[in-house]
Amino acid sequence: MTTMSRPLRVSAGRPVVVDSTVAFKWFDGSEIGADVALDLLRQHKRDEVALLAPAHMPLEVLSIFVSRRMTTIDMEHALAFLADADLLIAPIDDTLLIAAIRIAEAERLALYDAVFIALAAALDAELVTADRRQATTRSCRVRLIG
Repeated sequence: MTTMSRPLRVSAGRPVVVDSTVAFKWFDGSEIGADVALDLLRQHKRDEVALLAPAHMPLEVLSIFVSRRMTTIDMEHALAFLADADLLIAPIDDTLLIAAIRIAEAERLALYDAVFIALAAALDAELVTADRRQATTRSCRVRLIG
């Protein structure tokens, strides 16, 4: 895979965690909030913000493609696009999982959603999401788009 040979991305931009609902908007301009999502990506490319996501985010984006019956070719292009976006990808380690478990339990969220919140909280970063339920968190700063 080409992403393995890339040097580690370093950014001076303010950290912003994006979830899969935001990342999917990069592929569907008709989605409400797609303009905001694309602007975040442009800011990331200019190092104004540092876009971060936990390691499972690409899987969630592809799951949206599957649910919308997108083609395998579309999914392969999406993976290439995500690699080219050069997001900062955080591994899902025990510390992040424990924080996510606590958030999921306290706020009655799905664990996979709570991981995004836990990452934002750990980095004192803003979470950008289009998920209204996730946006009700009290664990980190949130910007709801769409």
